[in-house]
Amino acid sequence: MSSDLESLLAAVVADPDDDTARLAYADCLQEHGNEPRAAFIRLQVQAEHLHPHSNARAALEAQAQVLFERHWVEWWGEVCVAVGLPTSGPPGYRAAVGAALVPRRSPGDGALPRDQCPITFRRGFPEAVAIPALSAGSELCGSYLARWSSVSPLTELIVVGPANDPRYQWPEGEHLRTVRRLQIRQHSVDTLRAARDSPHLGALEHLTLHASWAIQPAVVAGSLAFEVAAAHAPRLRHLSARIRPNRVAEMFARAEPFAALESLDLELFSPPWYESDQAEPLRTFVESRHVSGVRRLAFHMLDNSDDLAPLLQSRAWGRLRALDIDFGNARNRFGVLRRGNDLTGLRELRLAGVYLTAEAVRDLAAAPLLKRVKHFALFGAYENGRALLPLVDAVDADRVETFAIGIPHFPERAANALRAKLGDRVRFLES
Repeated sequence: MSSDLESLLAAVVADPDDDTARLAYADCLQEHGNEPRAAFIRLQVQAEHLHPHSNARAALEAQAQVLFERHWVEWWGEVCVAVGLPTSGPPGYRAAVGAALVPRRSPGDGALPRDQCPITFRRGFPEAVAIPALSAGSELCGSYLARWSSVSPLTELIVVGPANDPRYQWPEGEHLRTVRRLQIRQHSVDTLRAARDSPHLGALEHLTLHASWAIQPAVVAGSLAFEVAAAHAPRLRHLSARIRPNRVAEMFARAEPFAALESLDLELFSPPWYESDQAEPLRTFVESRHVSGVRRLAFHMLDNSDDLAPLLQSRAWGRLRALDIDFGNARNRFGVLRRGNDLTGLRELRLAGVYLTAEAVRDLAAAPLLKRVKHFALFGAYENGRALLPLVDAVDADRVETFAIGIPHFPERAANALRAKLGDRVRFLES
């Protein structure tokens, strides 16, 4: 690598948020004859600035994916040489959608899903790393991460793997100082404690805590997940957690450290043996002054759309910009959305796990909330294709910027009506 490329790479690593450094590195790559990698970086940087559901972003990502599939072996080989991973023999990975590498075979212990074992290229660099993806080497994963800065920023770490395998142990070290996003999935109590007590996570802003079934009693039903989040709360801007409904109110009603949160994603998890009413805990949560500053809010596995009433009618949530609701494929009516609401700042609404009956579609089309948003996304299934036509009236054509549909076999008549009204702002996604 030339001295110019080395200095520009050092600038990218030193300030991962600076797109100027990345684009300068791309220019230098092109000057040295590496046009595919230069184009790949530019495409990913451009795509990052567009809404995830926009067709323009999809086009850029598709171009980047083509380049990635053609050249990933070469690019990943450079990473392996830099960090000390083995490079002999056939690559143990394959290219996946989203410019990610996943193992060709799941690790033997634990049989982890491939989508939880990636090396993901973000804005042109492999800066999101899942620990199992490094298990091909003979060293502990932390050893490879310690050398990651020689080739790329390390901004996201996904800790997922069999709790009893030393290759997946918590990778404590100075290299964690650049980690902005941390996901802990399917791991041990010891890992959660290590994350809670780590002195090197001073840059952490996004935290995801999704415990496995095996440790639900110790983590989700107990206090350890809350302790991990609370330990880093003063710096956290986004928190995603899998939690029982009755714990939502308990965690946030008096949790002053979480007042700085800007984004909150809660999966309302209830084991088969556990029965609870979500309405009262959610009401307590909505009324908590400690989370009313959140700008993006997501609920997954919400039992009943009527449980949204306290949120829609609370003036404390007037600054909310994005709302994401996943009903877990429940049959829901949306009469609650037809009522007046105080979410005056809402600009984005995503509804998933919905079953669209004629009544549900009429409620959505008449909802004043939908006339206000700039970005609307709908995922689920429908009862009758003809009943979907009122969706065309669901948003204000002069206001909406993206209208995403993730409904399999969406009727062509309704699709054409949406295209006629919104043009390229409509995007049909896989659910």
